[in-house]
Amino acid sequence: MALLKKCYRRLKKWKDWYERVWKAENTFHVPFAKRLKYALMGFTANEFVWFDLEKHDAHDYISEYERINSREINGVYKAILDSKILFEEIFRHYVRVPAVYAWISDGIVYGLHGYEVDNSNLADFIRELGTAVLKQETGAEGKGTYIIAGQAGERAFSINGAAASEQELLKLLGQDGQAILCEYMRQSEFENSLYPDAANTLRIVCGKKRGETETHVIKAVQRIGNDASRPVDNVSAGAIACPVDLETGRLGMGCIPKSHERLGEGRFFARHPDTGCMLEGKIIPDWERLKREITALTNRFPYLNYIAWDILLTEEGFCVIEANASSGCMMFQVEHGVRNEEIGAIYRSYGVIE
Repeated sequence: MALLKKCYRRLKKWKDWYERVWKAENTFHVPFAKRLKYALMGFTANEFVWFDLEKHDAHDYISEYERINSREINGVYKAILDSKILFEEIFRHYVRVPAVYAWISDGIVYGLHGYEVDNSNLADFIRELGTAVLKQETGAEGKGTYIIAGQAGERAFSINGAAASEQELLKLLGQDGQAILCEYMRQSEFENSLYPDAANTLRIVCGKKRGETETHVIKAVQRIGNDASRPVDNVSAGAIACPVDLETGRLGMGCIPKSHERLGEGRFFARHPDTGCMLEGKIIPDWERLKREITALTNRFPYLNYIAWDILLTEEGFCVIEANASSGCMMFQVEHGVRNEEIGAIYRSYGVIE
């Protein structure tokens, strides 16, 4: 049995490497030999270009393969963070999270938490809400996320800003798989000023080394939507990342980490490239309090050693949109690698990296 488990783990690791590293996009047509060399080190072909590993030491960077393996830092408890249903059921008792109205499984709608919604009244339910969010239950990187807007007395809807009929809406909601219909949260004026056509969230990473008892904030990035990524702010969709100074809450220069161009001086900007809004130097409101409350929240769950929080600032305070068992490291490594910083030390303590 032990041998079978060992073989299974090795097979899973090979599959993860093959699907997430070797089969990843090769936008810049990196030659086969070079692509293979760096893939065996865990880097995708695009990471080779984005991190400029021709000039920089790959050992200074955390690779995509290592990022995948970091999901095991929380052990079996990562399931709490992988499922949007479990996340909401647990964390709503401790912090403001978007309400989940319904769970949708293979097109069948099940109302939750006393919300009287099913297949027969789903369209009218959304009309009464005005706006709701549909998310794939285990989706990531903003994929499978739809902002749906309707109005009482009107037949038409909009889906991610595009006009849609009721039939198109019901077809979307009737897809195979699991999804949730949840509350649409309105962001604060500060976040809205950064870019109004996407929910702009803070990615705040909390962690602790193996053997430590207290987690703390180790990284933070303000994610900002743009015309390419809207209505989401996911870096994987082409959104902007601004590093956050952990002491002051000050935003650094913006960057589009997954640009289809080489990163370099020309890819960093002080102003939003679509709106002209100044990004660099803005201060996140009430930053110290936010850090303190997120740290306290994380430490309520001693079995979760590493959490990447997605925080939306609201006029009332903040809302936790979701939490993740790992965080893409691209947004942290646009200027230099972080393998030898605290995040790398945490990875190392759990055997994710050597």
